[in-house]
Amino acid sequence: MNDATDPDERLEALLSTLADLPPGDRPAFLDRVGGEDAGLRARLERLAASLAAADAAGFGDPDPAASAVGPGTVVGRYELLRLIGHGSSGEVYVARHTTMRNRRYAVKVLSPRLTPDRATLARFRREMGAVAALDHPNVVAGVDAELTDWPLYLATEYLDGLTVSALLRADGKFPAGVACEIARQVCRGLHALGEKQFVHRDLSPANLFVTRAGVVKILDFGLVRLGEPSAHPEEWLTSSGLKLGNPAYLAPEQFREPSEVDPRADLYSLGCVLYQMLAGFAPFCDGDGVRRHELPDRHASRTPTNLRTLADPVPDELAAVVERLLAKSPDDRPATAREVEQCLAPFASPAALEARTKQFAEPDALPTKSATVAAIPSGRGQRLGAGLVAGLLLVAAAAAVVSNLPATRPGVAAVAATAAEPPTPVTNSVGMVFVPVPAGEFLMGSPADERGREADLEAQRLVPVPQPYFLGATEVTQGQYAEVTKTNPSHFAALGAGRDAVKGLDWRTLPADSVSWQLAVAFCERLSDLPDEARAGRRYRLPTEVEWEYACRAGTRTPFNTGPTLSTLDANVHPDPAYDGATNGPYLDRTTPVASYRPNAWGLYDMHGNVMEWVATEVPGFPNRRVIRGMGFHHSAADCRSAYRGNPVAQGSDLTSGTGGRAYGFRVVLSPASAPPSK
Repeated sequence: MNDATDPDERLEALLSTLADLPPGDRPAFLDRVGGEDAGLRARLERLAASLAAADAAGFGDPDPAASAVGPGTVVGRYELLRLIGHGSSGEVYVARHTTMRNRRYAVKVLSPRLTPDRATLARFRREMGAVAALDHPNVVAGVDAELTDWPLYLATEYLDGLTVSALLRADGKFPAGVACEIARQVCRGLHALGEKQFVHRDLSPANLFVTRAGVVKILDFGLVRLGEPSAHPEEWLTSSGLKLGNPAYLAPEQFREPSEVDPRADLYSLGCVLYQMLAGFAPFCDGDGVRRHELPDRHASRTPTNLRTLADPVPDELAAVVERLLAKSPDDRPATAREVEQCLAPFASPAALEARTKQFAEPDALPTKSATVAAIPSGRGQRLGAGLVAGLLLVAAAAAVVSNLPATRPGVAAVAATAAEPPTPVTNSVGMVFVPVPAGEFLMGSPADERGREADLEAQRLVPVPQPYFLGATEVTQGQYAEVTKTNPSHFAALGAGRDAVKGLDWRTLPADSVSWQLAVAFCERLSDLPDEARAGRRYRLPTEVEWEYACRAGTRTPFNTGPTLSTLDANVHPDPAYDGATNGPYLDRTTPVASYRPNAWGLYDMHGNVMEWVATEVPGFPNRRVIRGMGFHHSAADCRSAYRGNPVAQGSDLTSGTGGRAYGFRVVLSPASAPPSK
């Protein structure tokens, strides 16, 4: 099945477009796209009706003048301390009560800049309703919420521990006693949902949390179906128009008609999670790679690898329980979560799970005052703030991180941090700021229907990133380059040929340009050899191509980390031709100071445009060619996509004599000398 012709993908795109349109424009859109397909038009009309109902209920557009949130902001009764999760429907912070200041909470905030449509608001409201209605030790507990004044927020208990996803990245798979104890406790939480006639619909390792006390909690109710099945698409849409949760864990019927599923769909998802905990890979994900659009067919028609045939085989009785959970027909699965809990009890070991949780690191103490982060020199005065630690390894209660597919084969498992809190940025002796990038996996490349795609260079595949690393928050600046090398080859410099174009700007804040690949490598070596860096054991290198694209995307799957399009208001790129209707401003025809534009979700600036960035990866078959990423100010947005690959000659000599050299730059990775890069 081709991505570009997949009717399911087309429906998702149409639903997303409709949700983003002003109410007055929706009838014309329905006439245009649904005139020849009565079934399609009916589904779109139901969504339009749901959106109109949301408008009538008061879920309109936020006040555009509403203040942004971030660390140090007081939201309701909570002081936000540190960003720990980021997703399509909100940001999650560690927070403390403004009165009871010694207690932690997890506060999920729906900030105005994260509310592109009313479906997002409806999803957030649904999550609030679900959390408020549930009171069970195996379900995250809500403590407070605000739905009338901006910013909207949901406060929950703060959970000290790790997600099952993080544990799997660390351990690969679990002993049967640990896996079954986790699944048994999940059954208890699912039973509580069932008593309220709720269906979670997004059960996955990322949405299950294990506390230091060995208690398992179900998280993230943004896709929960409340009460009886609804025919209205708004009841199951996410903010991006996707009707699904993580497709690696969804029941076959959920791909066909997600609004009609019952609790047995959650039992299927639990079976997928249990299978992965026992096998080390999710069902149907044990080959060389799997694409998202292949998963519906695999869940509907294939049989996963038999757990009894693994190198470390699962007992027959337990394998039979998993097989019942993974039955294609809901009627062939266990009827209730309580029944599954009873089946798992003989294999579960609370003591084994508790022994594993005792290995968790001690939590950090609450700060005595809100943390501050130093500013990065910027033409617009932006600060390196909330985006720095978004989407990192560990997610507290109710975090809404972007779902990733699981490891595709046994033994391919990312390494999770052992700390209960994500690492913080590092500043080195020459003032370079390095942002922590978590281990994980992502879809590298571009889908077949992405505009500007180069089919022979951007084949999409699932790629693991087994080690966390630190990447420069910005491109290497001229000031940093000059301090380390005592030279400055840049065109746009105080003494460079392009000095008139940057007159009035501080050259030290501009990215180093006209840098060959060899000069970039030499910079890393000289930086590593500086006395302060050597004493601290810090080593530097160019990122690999995998590391660069993974960090650029920061959990996104759109052409750009800004979303489906990119304009000159988002990045320093050429405005012609515009990408998919982007509204562009004037063309600067020069570099801009680093951090002049908004960072991505992981706090990385200028991943699109400004200067092209060398990476360590060699172009296959061409030893004198190195891949270059991000492209520069003189490239159109299509060439600055997350997946785009340039492959120029590495240029052994300097580039100052050629006009093309004006846009060759780089950023670097900070890592222990022993850490292997992701290829």
